[in-house]
Amino acid sequence: MLKARYEELINVLLHGNGYLNFYKDFEDTINLEGRDWAYAQHKIIDTKPTLADFKKCVSEYLAWEVSNVLKNGNKEREPNFP
Repeated sequence: MLKARYEELINVLLHGNGYLNFYKDFEDTINLEGRDWAYAQHKIIDTKPTLADFKKCVSEYLAWEVSNVLKNGNKEREPNFP
């Protein structure tokens, strides 16, 4: 099985994607100009948060704050007078 995967990789490099049996994700070429395959070129991850992400984060924080107030009472919120 392992030998077949190596043979398939060699066949893909030499002959193209018509020889794919195991690897089905993507195919790209390696060239001398440096425009070769890399994970960063194929997988684009959008890291910019959306308004929905912000609302979810704020609501989770507020829920945590409320649960702490209910659990601990108002001990933390009361001023300490002598």
